[in-house]
Amino acid sequence: MAAVIQGLFFDPPIAIARLGGSDNPQEAYAWKETASPRTIGETVIVPDWTLDVLPDGSLAPRLPASVALRDGPLVRPVCVFLEVWAMIGAAGSATSTWRAVPLTESVLRDGGATLADLSFTVDARNRKAARRAGNDALQFGTFPPVVLRGDDHREARLLAGSPPDAARPMIPRDRNVPMGRVQVIRPGTQPAAGAAPWTDRVNVETIRLRFVPAKGEFYGPPDAARPLSTGGRARIAPVRLENAFLDARAGWFGNDAQNGAPDQPSDTYDGADVSTRANGPNPSSTSRMLIARRSTFARPSRPTTALPASTCLGERSIPTNRASGSSSAIGIRLPPPAHPSSSTRAVQGSGVSTPNSLARVAR
Repeated sequence: MAAVIQGLFFDPPIAIARLGGSDNPQEAYAWKETASPRTIGETVIVPDWTLDVLPDGSLAPRLPASVALRDGPLVRPVCVFLEVWAMIGAAGSATSTWRAVPLTESVLRDGGATLADLSFTVDARNRKAARRAGNDALQFGTFPPVVLRGDDHREARLLAGSPPDAARPMIPRDRNVPMGRVQVIRPGTQPAAGAAPWTDRVNVETIRLRFVPAKGEFYGPPDAARPLSTGGRARIAPVRLENAFLDARAGWFGNDAQNGAPDQPSDTYDGADVSTRANGPNPSSTSRMLIARRSTFARPSRPTTALPASTCLGERSIPTNRASGSSSAIGIRLPPPAHPSSSTRAVQGSGVSTPNSLARVAR
């Protein structure tokens, strides 16, 4: 009996991107033991195969000659690729007989589908202020989630706002906070084995989603653009004028994160100690002005148990009610064939994370 798609999942199940101000993504590197541990340390990093995204959304594998972590003062962002994999097996077969394969256009065709039938739902959230203040209305994110079609290979911006039901939105309705960009990569044609030096490391036919994190800006209320004394050093403004638009009366300004946060860490160091007498007591970043754009990114994980029957390969968000920074949950959706036969009808289900999966902050 012909194998059909039984479920979809991302590999690996969790990815952590790193924000950066440079427009050049961080090239890939690998850890390697050094031959001279007494002089340069026990491990070093060496260049690894890097995936460059071309203007049409396709990939060009490249092996850099060296590793650069920044361009001048600007750190290069880590832009993660999320591979889509499929569990395939005969219709009605036991889950123990299924096998995992990269999802490609060929696998989709075998299941009676195309890239146009595939969609991704991206639900990006930042709960830092909400967690510290104990007020869910202070979260911000993509309302509603962003939906990408599998055959649309343009970048989609993740623009965050306050929840639509917030009585007093922290982010004014006419403003937003960028949370990065996502893109469905255009699958390519895999060369024959050995025809290119990377064929044993990279499969360009695999369907991928790419996440580019935000730049790492700070945001606050209008007063946050006022220069402050930093204990004898030059006066600095914590937030740039164009980013000083958060509503200080939304419920987060003046909140004591040190004593009000539900768990550790109750607060973080935000780049400058302004606890001079002239400025008054040392406030937390929640009570003063700062909400940093973080770069944590989460995905549904590989299914490890039987998938429930339903009408499609559905999506479910990773819970982030206790996460202290940004996270993004992605769902994969693939409708059943329009005219399924006994040999092609897939058992539909969810390729999602376990209920307790969390995305944590990476600075």
